Amino acid sequence: MRVATLVAVLLSARPAEAADDQFTYSLDTHSKRWPSQPAYGAVSWDQAKCMLRNRKIAFVGDSNTRFHFFTFNVFLDSGLLRSGPYRKDGEAPPDYDHATRKRTWTDWKARSPRSDHRSHFTKSFDSLGTTSDFYFAQTTWFGDDVTRSKNMEDLAKDLKGYDLVVFNSGWWDLKPWNETKRGYVACGDDWTAACATSYARDVDSVIKQLLKPAKAGIWREASCCADYPRWRGNLEKMNEIARKKVSKAKLDLVQTYFMYGVDQLDTATVGDRTHAKPGYYHRWTMGVLQAAERRLKTGCLAKPCERHVLEGSWVRDDSLEPGWDRYLFAYLPNFHEYETNRDFKCRMDESYKYAWRPNGTAAAPKLLSRDGLCKAFQGFSGLMLGDSLSRQVAETWRMRRVAPKFGDAPGGSEMWDRIREDEGHHRPLRDVRPEGPSLEKVDKRDVCDGGETFQFLGDQRPYSLLEDSFVASDRRVVACESNFYDKNGHTDIRPT
Repeated sequence: MRVATLVAVLLSARPAEAADDQFTYSLDTHSKRWPSQPAYGAVSWDQAKCMLRNRKIAFVGDSNTRFHFFTFNVFLDSGLLRSGPYRKDGEAPPDYDHATRKRTWTDWKARSPRSDHRSHFTKSFDSLGTTSDFYFAQTTWFGDDVTRSKNMEDLAKDLKGYDLVVFNSGWWDLKPWNETKRGYVACGDDWTAACATSYARDVDSVIKQLLKPAKAGIWREASCCADYPRWRGNLEKMNEIARKKVSKAKLDLVQTYFMYGVDQLDTATVGDRTHAKPGYYHRWTMGVLQAAERRLKTGCLAKPCERHVLEGSWVRDDSLEPGWDRYLFAYLPNFHEYETNRDFKCRMDESYKYAWRPNGTAAAPKLLSRDGLCKAFQGFSGLMLGDSLSRQVAETWRMRRVAPKFGDAPGGSEMWDRIREDEGHHRPLRDVRPEGPSLEKVDKRDVCDGGETFQFLGDQRPYSLLEDSFVASDRRVVACESNFYDKNGHTDIRPT
């Protein structure tokens, strides 16, 4: 059975601010001049300051988390997108307080003796009464059973009661450590049952001791693709383990793996194929802040973005009937069947006979009416990404908006007569349709009274260009997703 994954990105209907290029980055390690480029996204600077006033924040993870921490701090402090020089210890300030530049949080050196692999930075936001901390973690979890030096059990005690804790792991546990007792031998090249068991065990410890005690504990998914692209498949297994554990614990997970793949590493990173460009880190921040708002409930985000995961299956129901005349797809300008000059699928289509049946006791969703669509979006606009099948999903929205008033439009009655006359004869469309886009105004009536629309973004566009595509299509971008998962737990939301 063919399974499709749908990604719908909700776009804010308020006037947008969007940078022309959020991925500008300077590799000049000697430059002290930082471009003053505002950072735009789903959460504005004012909203971020509102929800993070008088807060204690902690980031725990590897070097990608460290640079995420730097980018987060610059945004919260100035509203700018960090574009300073690429250095492992960053710039102090603005990345963190200078007094914490050489500070470490643990003496555990089993994996690396380097101080930057045990660093503990703090950033003070005096005007907000807020602090953020970063702790470099060389592994997902190590406690008293590993070392009597300060470990993550001690760290959990230090962070108890924090408002926001953001955690990430994965890359370091794939390296060849030959840790037979801990279960991490060479999980990148040889993923064994011990790798899976050990990682699941450690994820449980993080959830129980670090994330659950926080007011908002958030797991940030590992990004592509670890030290070596060949490890990608095993990194995906780690992400899946974390995803299931976090979901079971009813906590929040920010998805970042889908944002770029192996083919985009040269352009998505700062040149080392490892550390992302600041624009991506800022998108991670947008996801973190939206997830945090769901827990903190500050009210600072007027319309907090929520990600809905619908689990179930498509079931055929022959009693269902389309809410519009399918032949219209082939007769209205700007619709797929019109542009391809064919109505074969319009005549043969039976997709409307399939309904989504959720797992469990959840009620099956109903097909919304013309006005029901507008009411459901409540001031938002939708953008569908994908191929021609995705385009036709978007067109069902437009058809429901257009169809009821089709006959009242100039030329509409005449067109209805031609369509009815042609039913069963299937003459070439060019012989049935009037010349020229005489019904262009009808085609534009798919906009709701409140300005809501449902658009389709050109098919076969490389996924790495989606951010630029959003700006080209609609400058009001919100990183919200709605995913359909099949019964086998399919979770890859990147177009294939």
